[in-house]
Amino acid sequence: MAVVGYGVFAVLWAVWVVRATRGTPTRIALRPVHWWSIGVVAAVFSVVRNLPFGSSLAP
Repeated sequence: MAVVGYGVFAVLWAVWVVRATRGTPTRIALRPVHWWSIGVVAAVFSVVRNLPFGSSLAP
């Protein structure tokens, strides 16, 4: 999940840089459905990586 998080951070940082150079507002708002989706994905990832068939996701 860290690798995906780093990618998301890089994309958001690039969006912030582009918007800052253009002088447009840099607010990125997430609706509650997005926060819930992030939580569900994190929970599913945590469960699957601890199961025998998800061992490839473990470090």
